[in-house]
Parts: sequence; structure tokens; C-alpha cells
Amino acid sequence: MMDNINFKPFEFTVFGMSSILEIDMKGKHESGINSVRVLKRKSENLYLPFATISQDMPHVELEEGEFVVNNWNVYTEILDFLLEDLKYFKDTEKRVVSKYGESPIWKINGINII
Repeated sequence: MMDNINFKPFEFTVFGMSSILEIDMKGKHESGINSVRVLKRKSENLYLPFATISQDMPHVELEEGEFVVNNWNVYTEILDFLLEDLKYFKDTEKRVVSKYGESPIWKINGINII
């Protein structure tokens, strides 16, 4: 299950401000499928939503660990950083069409999981 995976926190700079961010896979979309969110650490025990990088597309058949990327409403810099620099996820090269355009399907890479 994706909801019991923990990734190492990471530092990311956006708009000239550095923040400690963390991946959260414990939430659910409206349809009940797992969401993939990026949380911003405000203090040791307080995290605030930064971005939801998954889309709620229950009609799309996904393999274990896969999710549809919300590439139309998230900073491309954070998506590129997670995929290319941290390698938390890998692009399956599968694509789906949503009302906002074509979206990639990513899979958990297994790197930096704690």
C-alpha cells in the first residue's frame, strides 16, 4: 500500500526561499484512491500542504505504486526536482488524457524511502 511509505525530507528553494518539504501518501482523493502530496515543514510536528502532485482519476487502471501526475497545477520545478534530482519517482512513460491535457503516470522508485 502506498499509504505506509515514508520518504526522507528534502530541502527545496522556491521564490528564493528555502523550505524543508516532505512527501505524504497517507491522504485520499475524493474517490478514495491515495493522494501524493508535498508538505512544507513549519515546525518539528507541524506540516502544511504545499502541493498535491497526484490527480484523482479512478477510471485509470494503475499498478501498485503508480499515480497520475498533476502536471497542470503544480510548479514544474518541484516535479522535475522529485523526478530527476531526488529520483523519488520514475516516469512509466504511460500517459492519460484529462480535461486539462496529457498527464504522465509515475511510479514510486524505491530510492530515499525510510
